[in-house]
Amino acid sequence: MIRRIPEYILKMLEDNKGSPLIEEGILIGLAILTVTILVGIILSVLGWTGSSITNIFNYINSIVNGLFGFP
Repeated sequence: MIRRIPEYILKMLEDNKGSPLIEEGILIGLAILTVTILVGIILSVLGWTGSSITNIFNYINSIVNGLFGFP
């Protein structure tokens, strides 16, 4: 069964009816890969931004505590 899969794919590539199916499958795979990469980049940027904002607020809080003597 598994040995017949490459033969089937090659047969589809040679056949005019199978070529659009393979092409659409490749395009869908590339679209999914692109969306996955973009979501990963966006999430990493949001994580970096969130930690930076937290650090800024902690720094401001320590300055305010130092100026007004709050514990």
